Amino acid sequence: MHARQVSHKLLFSALPWIHKTRLEALEACTLAAIDRRNLSVTGIGRAIESPAKEKHCIKRADRLLSNPHLQAECADIYQAMLRLMLGTVKRPIIIVD
Repeated sequence: MHARQVSHKLLFSALPWIHKTRLEALEACTLAAIDRRNLSVTGIGRAIESPAKEKHCIKRADRLLSNPHLQAECADIYQAMLRLMLGTVKRPIIIVD
């Protein structure tokens, strides 16, 4: 299955309470960060796959990252991601280097 389809399925099933437009922007920025391997706002914006001009994609990334609703939902998003990764593991082993 294509990475975009997998990420779409995982995000939308794990985070159904997040506003649809915000979730779509989160997905676009996540895929852009993975593709570009650059975590600056402009780097993420430039890597977003969209027919829109580069300027508008950078604005989209900036608006998402400065969105107070997304910042308030961060803990819930992290919890959902960990639930997907860990499953039923109660005490994961974490190796710190």
